[in-house]
Amino acid sequence: MRDEQGVKVRVEVKPGARQNRLDFIRSEAAGRLLGLSVAAPPREGAANEAARALLARLLDLPPSRLRLQAGARSRHKLFFVEGPPALLEARLAALVPSPSPDTREKTRAQTMDEVR
Repeated sequence: MRDEQGVKVRVEVKPGARQNRLDFIRSEAAGRLLGLSVAAPPREGAANEAARALLARLLDLPPSRLRLQAGARSRHKLFFVEGPPALLEARLAALVPSPSPDTREKTRAQTMDEVR
């Protein structure tokens, strides 16, 4: 979702996680959905601010360029990201989710098997 001043980004936030990270990217009929885990608790806007900061870092932008438009009290949020739409869409398309701890363990085990 985009307009002349930026793009809208749909996010599903999991607060209280061990670390801040991008968990998944899903293409849906309504557009792209990013899954973010944040360590901040879901209290007093802490998780919202952590999600905003993480999304800004992922897009290599200052957090001041992101504004929460909807979902302040929900896991499902809509952020408006100010900037050139083509550049922002390219940065969103380049995002790669972090491997899950289970995936890292499997990869490490596979690597150890290959070394033997």
